[in-house]
Amino acid sequence: AYVSKSGLVYVADQGNNSLLILDPSSKPAFEPVATISLSFTPGVVAVSPSGDVAYVSPLVPEFAGGSNTLYEVNLSTRRVVRTIVDHSQPLGSIAIAPDGKMAYAWGDNIVPIELSTGRILKPISRSQLVYTDFEISPNGRTAIATSEGASPNYQLINLVSGSVTKTVSMGDLQIRHTKGLWSPQTVAFSPDGTSAYIGVQQEAGSSSAWLLKVSVKTGRIESGVELGQGGIGEVVVTSDGSRAFALVQSDVKGVYSGVFTIAPVETGTLETLHKIVIGDVQGLGLLQFGTAHTLYAVDTQWRLARIDERTDHIISTSRIPVPSLLAPTLQPI
Repeated sequence: AYVSKSGLVYVADQGNNSLLILDPSSKPAFEPVATISLSFTPGVVAVSPSGDVAYVSPLVPEFAGGSNTLYEVNLSTRRVVRTIVDHSQPLGSIAIAPDGKMAYAWGDNIVPIELSTGRILKPISRSQLVYTDFEISPNGRTAIATSEGASPNYQLINLVSGSVTKTVSMGDLQIRHTKGLWSPQTVAFSPDGTSAYIGVQQEAGSSSAWLLKVSVKTGRIESGVELGQGGIGEVVVTSDGSRAFALVQSDVKGVYSGVFTIAPVETGTLETLHKIVIGDVQGLGLLQFGTAHTLYAVDTQWRLARIDERTDHIISTSRIPVPSLLAPTLQPI
């Protein structure tokens, strides 16, 4: 799923081979407003900053690194208008720069794509294993990429020069009094682009989730806070930069999927607040609507918990009313 600046949500509907457009402000929330039929099962979707174009790639088997093909969809005519193909490598996931001029495919590699021409450029970086996240700063000049594997790390990337400026290894990192192999998973930038928040986890008997605050200027870790036992998921930051919210799938004995929780953190002090418990179903992701101070937590049954970011309270719960979304190949949001 992808949230556009207009507030509409674009979902790769794998049960119906389509691009589904949902309106979170409808009553009931998230009613479908349009369906764009595709000739393939979609796996990845990204929308241009202008909201005119979507880029969709086919679903491929897990661990295959993504599709080699990217389809450009005109959202006004609801038709595929161009196909971008990389014959040398799978494209993986897609991120689009804030000015809409460049896209970055990231999976095993980070590959720039010039959107005006569809030209595939030389990879910026290659990972020993798959990249877990790639996020672009608000001004579009910097990106941070995280990767796991035998040598987990995060990379600070200058998108103007197309080069990695700093790599921070997490293979033997001590955070406060905890030392060991950390696996970075997700990244979110502060609205002013000066800080990045990286969700990391450590496997030592059971998973331990942490949130790191990183200086975008230097790439150095400034502080960290433990979020509790469990696996770390998506991290989002409020539009005023005052809070970060992290998806944590907490370990619970006897419960296969654990408990889907959200950990709010004050970004100034990096102190945790009380956890928000969503339920005992696997968390799928977080959908954020910054101007409304609204956060939606979504689980794998497409149930939604609407959360007020200022009070950390669940306002309402509902379900996205689209049966075809319950496909067996759900992807994290």
